[in-house]
Amino acid sequence: MKLRRNSNRRVGLEINDTWLQAAEIIEQPSEIQVVQAKRMPLSAGIVVEGRVIHPELLTAAILELWEEAGFQSREVIFGIPSAFVLIRHYQLPSVVKSELKKMIDMELELRTRLPFADPIYDIVSYPQSPIERKKEEDELELDPVLAVGNAHDEAAAAVVTERRMTTLWSRLRSGLRRPSHRDQPHVELTVRSDVLLVAVPKSEMIRYRDAMEAAKLVPRVFDIKPLALHRLLPRLPQVDDARTYVTASIHAMHTDIFLFHRGQLRLTRSLSINISASISMSGSRVSYLSGTMMNETEIYESVCDELAMELERLIDFYRYSSQQESESIQFVFICGDTDGLKAIYSVLERKLDMPVRMMEETDALTTELDDPLYPFAVPVSLACRGGGV
Repeated sequence: MKLRRNSNRRVGLEINDTWLQAAEIIEQPSEIQVVQAKRMPLSAGIVVEGRVIHPELLTAAILELWEEAGFQSREVIFGIPSAFVLIRHYQLPSVVKSELKKMIDMELELRTRLPFADPIYDIVSYPQSPIERKKEEDELELDPVLAVGNAHDEAAAAVVTERRMTTLWSRLRSGLRRPSHRDQPHVELTVRSDVLLVAVPKSEMIRYRDAMEAAKLVPRVFDIKPLALHRLLPRLPQVDDARTYVTASIHAMHTDIFLFHRGQLRLTRSLSINISASISMSGSRVSYLSGTMMNETEIYESVCDELAMELERLIDFYRYSSQQESESIQFVFICGDTDGLKAIYSVLERKLDMPVRMMEETDALTTELDDPLYPFAVPVSLACRGGGV
């Protein structure tokens, strides 16, 4: 089915230390059409661990990407790099979002300490039934993951799931609202909600904003990769009934893992698995077992052994710590910008005892591009964010 030519176009942009990736979509209620997608290597040192070191070079790289891809839209939904995103979980009384924000303001002012001095943040709230509340409170006492400490190790989480533009962007423009003791929240103590706090350094977001605006782009939304993907997956038939699943976002020098349960981001990890270094050494790396040189296929096997082991360890930890031993992980969704992602998928499919999925063209996700869609799962999901939840 052809979509209307006057439909709005949006571009999702993902920036990592080694790659730029972007996808332009046209979205309708029943169909997402990927009209253009492009990935381009980013020179070393421009972005380091998610932080912009050379804004002018990043601007030049973005301009080159837009020119080569031929994107028509300059409205951008930007994926915040995982490396400096910090998340915290709270259980708070169920009140309207404005009251929840007052409570979080007080929490940040009086108790919670963030690892950066200039935070901007937002929240997403998941109301609970009384039975769920009791169960989750029991889990909270056992689950140390719900007290997140390190912004790199607990990389990436979620931004507010509302139809309007995220307030991370509006707060970047207007600055943080500061709490005062005269502005106490009004709370109702009978029902509680799980609240997810996402905080990022304001100074880093300004550098990304300025680099994009210097490239004549119009950044509309800052979003977080795992929730962007979580919003897209129900559009894909093979994963539309997911209850508990894992996303592995594989990059050249690290892999971000996100575990969702009942629609909530429950656990995150960033693994230092340097795939690019392993592959580049394939002609000179010696197997300790055989004493022979390892070729590229054997290197992929070795890398995937490590990744599969870490995934299984993380899933086992979640099941034990959250008393979800009987809860099966329905699938692992693989995405990322590293070369050889298809080969990694094939190896993991053999090594894991659960289904492995990648983004594929379906009735709800179409394209006329010759290249496969799976490398662009994150940019496509980011672009869908602009149309609402």
